[in-house]
Amino acid sequence: MNIVGKKIQGLQIQGFKNRSIQSFHWLLCLGIFAFLTACGGGGTTVTPPDTTPNAFTFTDQTDVALSTVIESNSISIAGITAATSITISGGEYSIAGGTFTSSAGTVMNGQSVIVRQTSSANNSTTTDATLTVGGVSDVFSVTTLDDLTPDAFTFVDQTGVALGTLIESAAITVAGISAETAISVTGGEYSIDSGAFTSEDGMVANGQSVVVRQTSSANNSTTTDATLTIGGVSDVFSVTTLDDTIPDAFSFVDQTGIALNTQVESSAISVAGINAASNISVAGGEYSIDGEAFTSQDGMVLNGQSVIVRQISSSAHATTTDVTLNIGGVSDVFSVTTIETLSLTNFQAADVVIGQAGFAVDPSDNGDRNPAANTLLEQFGNPVIANGRLYLSDSENHRLLGFNSIPTANNASADIVLGQPDFTTNTSGTSDVIFNFPESVSVDNNKMFLADPGNNRILIWNSVPTSSGTPADVVLGQADFSSSAAGACNSTGLEVAEAVFAIDGKLIVADRDHNRVLIWNTIPTSNNAPADIVLGQQDFTHCAANDTDNDGVTDGPSAQTLSDPAGIWSDGTRLVIVDKRNNRVLIWSTFPSTNFAAADVVIGQSDFTHNTRNDDNQDNVVDANPSARTLFSPVLGIYSNGTQLFIADTSNNRVLVWNNFPSTNFAAADVVIGQGDFTHNERNDDDQDGNEDSMSSARTLIQPGGIYQVENQLIISDGGNSRVLIFNNQ
Repeated sequence: MNIVGKKIQGLQIQGFKNRSIQSFHWLLCLGIFAFLTACGGGGTTVTPPDTTPNAFTFTDQTDVALSTVIESNSISIAGITAATSITISGGEYSIAGGTFTSSAGTVMNGQSVIVRQTSSANNSTTTDATLTVGGVSDVFSVTTLDDLTPDAFTFVDQTGVALGTLIESAAITVAGISAETAISVTGGEYSIDSGAFTSEDGMVANGQSVVVRQTSSANNSTTTDATLTIGGVSDVFSVTTLDDTIPDAFSFVDQTGIALNTQVESSAISVAGINAASNISVAGGEYSIDGEAFTSQDGMVLNGQSVIVRQISSSAHATTTDVTLNIGGVSDVFSVTTIETLSLTNFQAADVVIGQAGFAVDPSDNGDRNPAANTLLEQFGNPVIANGRLYLSDSENHRLLGFNSIPTANNASADIVLGQPDFTTNTSGTSDVIFNFPESVSVDNNKMFLADPGNNRILIWNSVPTSSGTPADVVLGQADFSSSAAGACNSTGLEVAEAVFAIDGKLIVADRDHNRVLIWNTIPTSNNAPADIVLGQQDFTHCAANDTDNDGVTDGPSAQTLSDPAGIWSDGTRLVIVDKRNNRVLIWSTFPSTNFAAADVVIGQSDFTHNTRNDDNQDNVVDANPSARTLFSPVLGIYSNGTQLFIADTSNNRVLVWNNFPSTNFAAADVVIGQGDFTHNERNDDDQDGNEDSMSSARTLIQPGGIYQVENQLIISDGGNSRVLIFNNQ
């Protein structure tokens, strides 16, 4: 305070209260002050208040969260001597920890000030709050964090690509970031804007394009992944190698010796080596997958599925036809060669014998032999070939024997036995694995059928047995496998059913003691299934022999009646039935579709009304000798290769051969086996003196009851000599 001030203060203290006096003294003082100043007198000056602070600085903030209240660092007001003004724009301030405000105010020296503002709602955006104190300003800048998280991106996955191949993705464009962000890859490499590919971590900017690549798997149907991550956002570029639709090589077993115009199925092949559905097609036939319906249309097949092909054999002998199956570009041919016509001669000697050590056999000794893998005992019924195996019934030993191949040497041992627990047992019985005098056996569509007349039934195996002891799957004529009684005269009952034959999905059974033949239009799949058609009777409830008028009383024979039918053959079109007690064989030129259908041709008699044995002159009196036209109680043995017809003329101890399938009644045979000519019929009469010899020979027969041809060989079951003979083509 200067002297003038002090004086003024003193005057005030002294209590001059009169306004005029105060004014006077104030003017006096000013005059004195002005005088002193003008004269250069020295005294204390009056300094005005300092309201301009020292400069101050806020520390700007970056990478702050969006839309967030951000406070500055605290600044201290300095350099003022009096309160000064304070204002703010773009935010609020607080003095000395007080309430934030955006209104103008005053601030004193030494007070602290903080400002605050709300950050932008947008990334990488700066907002300012400007504080002005006494005319001095600073800006508190707040910058929001960069947007380093891009918009989602998606790669288009690729499938069906080649193995072990470098595969590039389509390009994706980085969007939605405001600054460079991190980029990384696993399982592959990336390229930015067509630059070099790399697997190293890097940075990428908004708007840049990125391609990833990877090497596909070396294995089929395998997916590999390359994962690209940009700013924490990822997508996977998946590459799946092409499916392996090329299977392992497969092979069909060709078949030979097949009957003419016959539907022939291959053995099943199993598709292997693919991991996805593959194309399947066929030429020259049809195929079936896993037992489904056959088709010739293109389709798809999966790994592990089984495939069978089939075709119709040629109408010409010794002719091969092919069906080609193609799976995924891999093919094999199933070839079927039709059977040859055999060139046979009268009294031809057999080349191989089964069941005996040699051709010279004393038939009276057969019953004394113990069963073994190489023996037979009074067997009857046609044998059959299935998948290269020979199956034949061994009737008195109550078993079915299987040979893995056609024997080429005498006394061959069987490889498979059914009906007995081993090769040395021959006990009859009733179960799914035990038989009672089995006779004919047949195979169709890889199913096996066996006539078991001692049990009054037919057994069915859904697959041809390939090992001993295989149980049957279905039984006809009985409700179950433990029953064996003779069946009633109805659509399910059987009584001494000696013969069975299956062809083209149909089953034919000679129900002997019911004097009829039963036909199932489809192969039965359940026990005791009823038949669909009956021959020899007008309906299923009549069973008398030769009952033309359906009155239940035996009449004379006709084209519609039967008496002890005991043998069947068919090619699916023609049907041949051995009519034992009528001493004849009946031929239907067209497969019957109705009950009591009449036959078209008769062998062994001149017409359908005669039935005397060996009656060449048809006077109803037995002749002294047989002829090339007559028959005597033929049983079971009936076979044709499509052209030739073979009949076992059982009680005449011979097999007759017609080189052309008979189309007229009473046709004469061309060749006789077992006798020197058509007029002899004695058992085992090698010297043809009309007397039975003590030993059999390679040329003689006793009650033959089964015939089958395989390729160029004729197989005859010589039951009375307990042997099977094989005759080679001449």
